[in-house]
Amino acid sequence: MNKAKKLQQRAEKRAWKKAQKKAKQLEKKMLRQENKKNKMKYEEVDTGIPPSAPSPPITMDPEMIQEEAMVINEAEKIMEEEEEIEEEMNEIQEEYVDIDMDDVAGLEDDLIFEELETFVGAGVKPIPFATLLDGVRFEVLETLPHDPTCFTQGLSYNNGILYESTGLNGKSKVRRLDATTLDVIQSIDIPREYFGEGITYHNGNLIQITWKKKTGFVYDANDLSLLLDFPFETERMEGWGITHDASNNRFIVSDGSQYLHFWDDQTLEEVGERVKVWRLDGRTARAMNELEFWRGKVLANVWYEDTILVINADTGVVESE
Repeated sequence: MNKAKKLQQRAEKRAWKKAQKKAKQLEKKMLRQENKKNKMKYEEVDTGIPPSAPSPPITMDPEMIQEEAMVINEAEKIMEEEEEIEEEMNEIQEEYVDIDMDDVAGLEDDLIFEELETFVGAGVKPIPFATLLDGVRFEVLETLPHDPTCFTQGLSYNNGILYESTGLNGKSKVRRLDATTLDVIQSIDIPREYFGEGITYHNGNLIQITWKKKTGFVYDANDLSLLLDFPFETERMEGWGITHDASNNRFIVSDGSQYLHFWDDQTLEEVGERVKVWRLDGRTARAMNELEFWRGKVLANVWYEDTILVINADTGVVESE
């Protein structure tokens, strides 16, 4: 599938959203016109006659009659336009539903395979486009037992070891686990004033952020010895998720807002502009929690949703969810 086809599909999607927005605007306009019309026709005239007495006939001056005619004419035009919009939306929806997802996956291959090779090397296929309407698109391969007293907030993997950050004040830990069995290799407590959040592996170290204390920690991944702590700031002055983008030498951080934050992976200083993330339905992507970096994209789970967003970190565009 060529680029022209993808542009056509994107245009169809934009047209669908535009048609929905226009229809809502028309609906509101019709309601305002109807209210205006009713007000003109039925507004009571203060005649000084007691309510129990028969109401005199309501008279309308020529200007009001003319205005009412204009309102009715406008309403009829709006109804005709709404019918046209509805037909347009139905056509767009039918075309959108008929899109072959295999074609879309192939299209993604054609357009961004070269880009992905830069991130993850040749031979790796990209993440196909999909929406929530496509339903569940994963398979559970295996389930392992996990300590129910550990409130998992962040996970990171390296060389057979799963690193876990757990939360709750007074109960937060950093743990090294056997990735195949989840047996605990080592566990340390963090000071009780901190609520542990996201964690990521980088160059032999672990970087952990905390929820509301605007403080992060760096540990030696081999023995969990504390190397340093560091202050940080985010949009909400909180820490939620963190992952590492090796291709750009940066950490990517979430804080429950609609923004992704970028930190230099050597200095831990914020670099560049924060990027606002937009979901496929046009909403801002709030409550992004745990983050992972995979195939050149940020994967973010959404708090209180069974949803994972596939995000282009440079543009903030959600490419699949």
